[in-house]
Amino acid sequence: MYRAGHLGMALIWTLPALLLGYLTAGVAATILLSVTAVAVASLPDWDQRIPIVSHRGFSHTIWFAGLITAITTAGALTFWPQIASLLFEHEPYPETVQSLATIQPQIAAGLIGSTVLLSLLSHIFADSLTVGSGKYGIQPVWPLSRRELRFGYCRADSTVWNYGLLLTGSLLYGLFLWILVN
Repeated sequence: MYRAGHLGMALIWTLPALLLGYLTAGVAATILLSVTAVAVASLPDWDQRIPIVSHRGFSHTIWFAGLITAITTAGALTFWPQIASLLFEHEPYPETVQSLATIQPQIAAGLIGSTVLLSLLSHIFADSLTVGSGKYGIQPVWPLSRRELRFGYCRADSTVWNYGLLLTGSLLYGLFLWILVN
């Protein structure tokens, strides 16, 4: 799957975390978590930028998703007061943004961590929809098993699938926001 497909899939998969963020701290939390979801959606594909690392290797496993989730959760837990203060640097603060200041670090870390985990798992799932095999196969629990997760519905470069997922994710996300604000 290409970036567009991964962004769409991340928007779909992270909707439960976005709803939880909204229920916890309102629209501002939803926007923050949405940005987080989109920011990490294509992180596993950074393996293509490292010559000695094989594509769709470790970065496409549940272990990688867990590692990145643990790092971001720990970072959010540790630095949430500093992050929140950066968000409120300029006065006056919009009422929707002020709700973020009331979030406890543990809750913020949980929301951010769950969003990161769902976004990364959506990446693995999206790639499993492709016909990739061999060095382009997805082995989500490697090294415990080399069994590939492959549904074979499309090619990774399929314009229809990539932009179809982006359109679907965008429409569901837009509908989600529309329901929240109305």
